[in-house]
Amino acid sequence: MKRVLAAAIVTMIGLIALFAINIMSNNQEPSYETVLVTVVETSSPAGDNKSASEVIVTYNGKQYQLQSTTTANTPAPGTEFEAYLSQGEMYASIDDLITPLPITGLYRFVLTITIASGMSTLIFWTLYRKGSNANV
Repeated sequence: MKRVLAAAIVTMIGLIALFAINIMSNNQEPSYETVLVTVVETSSPAGDNKSASEVIVTYNGKQYQLQSTTTANTPAPGTEFEAYLSQGEMYASIDDLITPLPITGLYRFVLTITIASGMSTLIFWTLYRKGSNANV
């Protein structure tokens, strides 16, 4: 019964933590500015078309390396498009800007632990109810 209670407690703590992290992540929006940039230079690596390519853009006379671009969506030099400037980094899409937030990794870690402890709780409870193991 001790294992059942311990696993259930870890599961409940995980659920509460997930709820809190979800609230915090909804309140944590990255600060960014939507800007119009011009592509200056592109270089694609050899190999498959899904690997990252290097794209240099210019905005207000300053050059930036565009973050998170693939050869499939690499714009041609001279192309103007909207990009997102955040903390000195230029991003091609809003999804690329939001994904690296530290709280995203924390949420995934706590979710994994919560699922594992929830499954353990169910297994231990089933064993306890069947009476197959008095120490469960």
